[in-house]
Amino acid sequence: MKKAILLIAMSWMLSSANGQTLTQEERSTMRLAESEGYVTCNCSLNKIMIKPVLWNQLPYESKRNMGAMYAIKCANEKKSNLYYINIHDYYSGKKIAKYSQSFGFEIY
Repeated sequence: MKKAILLIAMSWMLSSANGQTLTQEERSTMRLAESEGYVTCNCSLNKIMIKPVLWNQLPYESKRNMGAMYAIKCANEKKSNLYYINIHDYYSGKKIAKYSQSFGFEIY
């Protein structure tokens, strides 16, 4: 479990998450986070739920990159040019951050 968190954190730290497409490595990291149960994504609501055990291990830049990647993923799935995502705590449902290509990244 800790090995997966480290791999996810390192991958998100190194990601550039620019533009409107994701690299194969970015998609693989997102699949790993979801398959390990750390993140659930609902693109119809532009919302992800993240477990605190992962969120609390991520430095600011990794959190921003993760937000950017999920915003790109959801916009592409919906064939939209609105790149944004709301990030919620997995257990409480509380909104903890948001990312938008237009307005940037904000942690609450």
